[in-house]
Amino acid sequence: MSRTKHGTVIVLVLFLLMLFFSITLSTFFLIVANGLFLVAPVVYLRGIWKRKITPNPATWMIWSVVGSVNALTYYLQAPAEEKVLATLSVVSACSFVIVFVISWIKGVFATLEWPEWIAFALTMIICTIWFVIRENAHATQIANGMLQIPMLLGFLPTAYMVVKRKGTEQPNAWLFGASAYVFQIAALICSDETIWTQYLWPVINGLGGNGSVLFAIYWVKSRTLPHV
Repeated sequence: MSRTKHGTVIVLVLFLLMLFFSITLSTFFLIVANGLFLVAPVVYLRGIWKRKITPNPATWMIWSVVGSVNALTYYLQAPAEEKVLATLSVVSACSFVIVFVISWIKGVFATLEWPEWIAFALTMIICTIWFVIRENAHATQIANGMLQIPMLLGFLPTAYMVVKRKGTEQPNAWLFGASAYVFQIAALICSDETIWTQYLWPVINGLGGNGSVLFAIYWVKSRTLPHV
């Protein structure tokens, strides 16, 4: 059975479970999103294990630290009845930490260069500003939105590394990640209690960030394919 047919069967089974257990459409989309995001780090770690992927240290360190703070902020900000919608940010933060720790232990990180140091510096500046203004009731949403900037910055060292051929990446894990955020956006759209700041994480980082790395991967592949 092809991968496409496998995916269709899985979605169909989840839909039938939704009908059987009478869960909402929003919860159904969130279950699919979390499932995809659990697969993404497994696929990525498999690529690391087979030496087909060179993880960028700046990317995964920034995501591990800022992603954990973002997940906590996102979860605490969500209304009580909408806490379940914030679970994807918690799952993603845990996956960031796992990938970083395993990559560090195995010693497979790429070499740090000037884009990584710039990303580190900008992340520290933004996080410092966030820490200062986060207690200001009038600037809460601005502060939470600011956390998306270093998360987006985290994608740039990896994209740069791929374009400059200083490391390798495989598209599958990034496709799973982007797909997970598509379903999270669908879950937010179907929810009655969603506030606009909850869209920042999946839209800016989930689609924009993953999209930038995927663009870099496929651009490099197109440049290396033999011309007929």
